[in-house]
Amino acid sequence: MLPQDKSYPPKMEGAPMHKDSMMTLGDVTFQTASIPTVDTSLYNLSPSQAIFFKAQTGIDNDEDLKRHILEVHAKAYKASHS
Repeated sequence: MLPQDKSYPPKMEGAPMHKDSMMTLGDVTFQTASIPTVDTSLYNLSPSQAIFFKAQTGIDNDEDLKRHILEVHAKAYKASHS
C-alpha cells in the first residue's frame, strides 16, 4: 500500500541522479532520473582496506585506486538497476 500523505516515489533531495532515460519493468515505464547514482562522497578506505585493494588490483596510486573502485562500483550499480 502506498502512503497517502507523501508523494510516491519519495523525493531524494540532493541525491545525484542519472541523466534522463526511460526504463521499463514489466508493464511500468519510468524515467531512470528517479534512480540515484553512486555517491562518491561515501568513498573512505581504511589503511588496511587500501593495502588489500592495492594488492588485489596492482594499482599503487591512491587516486587511481579510488577512480578504479568507483568505476567498478558505478558499473555494478548500473547493472543492478537495469
